[in-house]
Amino acid sequence: MSDAPKPAEIDPRDLTSFSEAGSLAEQFEEVLRRDYKISVAKGSDLEAVSLDLMLIEGYRRGEGRPDPMTDIRPMLGRAAGWIDFVRLLLRAHNEGKLVRFLPHLHLLNKAKAVAQNERVPMSYEADNKLFELFVALCCSPFSDEVILDHPDNAKGDNPDVLSVSEGIRWGFACKVLNGTSPATMYERLEEGLNQIQVSPADTGFVFFNFKNILDHRRAWPIVNEEAWLQKAETPTYGSWRHQQIVLAQLEEFLNTRWSDCHQFNGPDNVAKLFTGKKSMFGAAVYMATSTSITTSTGPLATIVGQIGMMRCREIRPEGEAMLGRMNDVLRGRR
Repeated sequence: MSDAPKPAEIDPRDLTSFSEAGSLAEQFEEVLRRDYKISVAKGSDLEAVSLDLMLIEGYRRGEGRPDPMTDIRPMLGRAAGWIDFVRLLLRAHNEGKLVRFLPHLHLLNKAKAVAQNERVPMSYEADNKLFELFVALCCSPFSDEVILDHPDNAKGDNPDVLSVSEGIRWGFACKVLNGTSPATMYERLEEGLNQIQVSPADTGFVFFNFKNILDHRRAWPIVNEEAWLQKAETPTYGSWRHQQIVLAQLEEFLNTRWSDCHQFNGPDNVAKLFTGKKSMFGAAVYMATSTSITTSTGPLATIVGQIGMMRCREIRPEGEAMLGRMNDVLRGRR
């Protein structure tokens, strides 16, 4: 997130100014209240991140400034992550597609972390269900039929998300990991594949969210951390030359988790999970973190994320294309 002037070398679709972020959040709160009869609950994370956006906007206007010793990364990071979510929510609303997800909208007041790039100490049901909503919203712009299993009264005959695209009914079994145990990944993968198998989906992916296991500090380090922790210096935040460096870090992390899963459980055992199943021979992964990018107008605090893939065997072209369309929605390219 940044404010004007915007650096010419960065695609405007990758930027959200502080003032624009505040406006988007206000729009969404009004939409929730007016059209879905949902008010932001006092003490909720939704209220907290909305207040953060107001505080950030106040800093931009010169109305106070944070304590120079305060680590501003958590506030800026979750604000950026929430705005990415809000854009998807507002787009679905403007296209007349958000009302179908009304039961999940009520969970916004219950989640411990509404932003999909913020770590929480353990899985909470409301947070997990919001990830399902996030995945559904990534499909909505190019699918007229997206079905979310009801968060409270699931029938058990669907994966978490069903989406019809180009004549194929896709099923996504959404899993939020809380640790890096390769045994746990194997178990969640098996659960998700079975979930898709007994559903009406033609094919699909198990869809992991890595928000709770990513090293977010590596993506946005404090370069003088030791001196800062000793209160000898104010924090100096690292900034990368371009976001591809952080995307490469995320890809490296994904590859390590997938390699560990194979080594611990045995490559033949992992392959057998997919054999005879209608799912694609691999799993999708949403990875997002906050960082700072060096630009011609100064450091740019932003969210960097993408949908990655852990391939067991070659993924059929329609699988690559489906996740590509979802990535394009996330990046504002579709």
